[in-house]
Amino acid sequence: MHILGHRGRRAAAAVAAAGLLLAGCAGGDDPADDTAAADDGAGFTVTDVAGRTVTLDKAPERVLFGESRAAFVISFLQKDEPTDKIVAWGNDLQSAASDFYDRLVEADPAAADIADIGHFKKDDVSVETLLAQDPDIMVLTLQQKEVAEEQGMLQKFDDAGLKYVFTDFREDPLNNTVPSVELVGKVLDREEEAADFAKMYNEKLAMVKERVAKADAKPKAFLWRAAGLSDCCGTFGTENLGGVLSTAGAENIADELLEDKAEGDLTVEKVISAEPDHIVLTGGDWTAYVKDKPEMAAVDYTHLGYNYDAEEASESFQAVLDATPGMEEVKAVKDGHVYGLYHQFYDSPFNIFALEAMAKWLLPEEFSDVDPAQEFADFHAEHMPFEAEGTFFAELS
Repeated sequence: MHILGHRGRRAAAAVAAAGLLLAGCAGGDDPADDTAAADDGAGFTVTDVAGRTVTLDKAPERVLFGESRAAFVISFLQKDEPTDKIVAWGNDLQSAASDFYDRLVEADPAAADIADIGHFKKDDVSVETLLAQDPDIMVLTLQQKEVAEEQGMLQKFDDAGLKYVFTDFREDPLNNTVPSVELVGKVLDREEEAADFAKMYNEKLAMVKERVAKADAKPKAFLWRAAGLSDCCGTFGTENLGGVLSTAGAENIADELLEDKAEGDLTVEKVISAEPDHIVLTGGDWTAYVKDKPEMAAVDYTHLGYNYDAEEASESFQAVLDATPGMEEVKAVKDGHVYGLYHQFYDSPFNIFALEAMAKWLLPEEFSDVDPAQEFADFHAEHMPFEAEGTFFAELS
């Protein structure tokens, strides 16, 4: 099957029949034909985490990412030139993790010039904006898939001839991280780097699961999402870091209290009554996020990330606890079992280091030989364009 080039696609976007020929999903094509095309060099085929097979006429040279948090992946897949082939992305990283973004720009100034497509959840992404970037392929997230479906955008993508694939580091991170990294690795022609990461990830995941399975204890734990940034207490249930917490050996109190919902909020009273043995707070550097929000100027939130040392992190933990009436009555707080985790692990392939850290906090004897902070630093030194200065894992001192 012949796939039109960009100029042909743009002309065809106005023609309904051509839109059908260029549908983003390859459901109407013979998979055997796609495979043959890829094998003989005449085409490029990938399968995403939604199970969709997408075929291009050649390997992509212009890549658009729906989220700029894709920087977490591209930074280790192509550390010497992280933004190579990237023509546009969303604007989430700049406010959600300005500490990471600033270091990326310092390492690769071209990152500052990447076109901004907007934000899907804010409904300010248009097909016209995407077409203007002339992408060979768009790499979106499963969360963006849900939003785009609600907005009717996917059909518009198909009609316009835009090709797209889906990754996921958020909804089911422990199962979808490796295939997502491998997908991006293929899109960027960095399959060897992706394979190296997959090997490391799978080995760490298997190690944690094996040790947790042999452990006698299953302590109760509560994960406080973005602690202090909003009213207490946001958390994750069965998905995201909630699932990571359970895999690390915890009985996540949110599973029952949220009635198996992916995420939600718990009152302090519910947290107290659940009597968690451990609390894990997620924190970050949200300086850019609160800058234009006067009502948040005095907010105490958990400080973690590339710009904070361990003392600053611990002091912020205490400030958040002190600013939350009733939190002093929680069992884990009384026992001093309060820990902090860099919030951006919730939507990045680095979640494997979060898994190790949680496991070590929950089951210190079983994981006495594991040092997540050092391993994260070593990973940066070998695979990232900048060092892991700062604090990503901490305990209340």
